[in-house]
Amino acid sequence: MPLTNETGIELHDGLLINRGQLRHCYRHPTDPGIVVKVPSGSRKDQLEANLKEYRGYQDLIRRHGRLSCISHCLGFSDTNRGQRLLCECVRNEDGTIAQTVWDTVVHQNGCDLDSILIETGELCSYLIERDIRLFDLNPKNIALSRQNNGAFRPVVLDLKGRFDNNEFIPLSSYIGFLARMKLARRSRQLIERIRYLYAHRQSLRRQPIQMAQNRPSAGESCGRLYSLPMMWQLAELLLEFTPL
Repeated sequence: MPLTNETGIELHDGLLINRGQLRHCYRHPTDPGIVVKVPSGSRKDQLEANLKEYRGYQDLIRRHGRLSCISHCLGFSDTNRGQRLLCECVRNEDGTIAQTVWDTVVHQNGCDLDSILIETGELCSYLIERDIRLFDLNPKNIALSRQNNGAFRPVVLDLKGRFDNNEFIPLSSYIGFLARMKLARRSRQLIERIRYLYAHRQSLRRQPIQMAQNRPSAGESCGRLYSLPMMWQLAELLLEFTPL
């Protein structure tokens, strides 16, 4: 694994930014431009998530060059919690740490839903048009960097992409038009979920934090379909081409 020049990063709970099912994110103790991603447990998928993300990041850069819509990976570094992945910390123009779509829609009073939907929709269109294969589009994996003019710049935080494809046969990882079809589906699901979160934000706020964070993501819930026999996958493809 590619190592950075940093060694001995000391992490503690006071640096914790967010908790996910696979990883926890910490602020770097001395560099405000870096976050450290740490496995959230000892399951195989938790331990492999960082390496999958770095492979996905390398694939994106090889295919598309440097992208402005992602949080770039910087390499691995030794910490007091093992060898962990360093990534860019997405911040607002005023220097504060950017919130995810989930946190913004659920927890910020008076959030501009229309603006969030427009900016997120434009991000999805950009990914589809350029065949940028980031499939886990869910509100917890997209940060909203607030600009000084009040607009948002959405940034994708999870870059595992085609290296974490839950399809029975991961055809969309390698075939362009299938990848675009999948991105289109995930984009629709993302917009629908943002609307759902906004409509139910009061009840979501009352849930315990861990329960709310452990709700299945769009990618995870769809992954259950793709773990079924291949006939389900073929049926889904047929539906895509069946005129209404």
